[in-house]
Amino acid sequence: MPSPFRSNPHEAEAAAGVDAWLHRWGLTAEPGVADMIVRTRPAQLASYNSPDVPPDILQIFANQIAYQFVFVDRAEEVGRHGPERLLPMLGESIAILRDGEPPLTPLGAALTDLHLVH
Repeated sequence: MPSPFRSNPHEAEAAAGVDAWLHRWGLTAEPGVADMIVRTRPAQLASYNSPDVPPDILQIFANQIAYQFVFVDRAEEVGRHGPERLLPMLGESIAILRDGEPPLTPLGAALTDLHLVH
């Protein structure tokens, strides 16, 4: 490693924030999401990649990583039952990001929240 290993001192708060954020948008209601977040540790990943950012930025970064894990897991599950079922999921994301359309699903609501932060 070219530099010493460091983490953000606000990692624990970001981890609690990720859990609250996922719960607020209804994403932990999906089976397996909470366990997957425990295994993937998005706040820890954000902390290691951004050891010097302030707590609010770390939280946004950790929430974005968590969203990406949830989105990919959902896409894999939906796609397993038929690739054509992915189109509504992708269409919602495009509509939110490109056209500013309102979300139709909890995952879309979480994406809207992330998009509004930027």
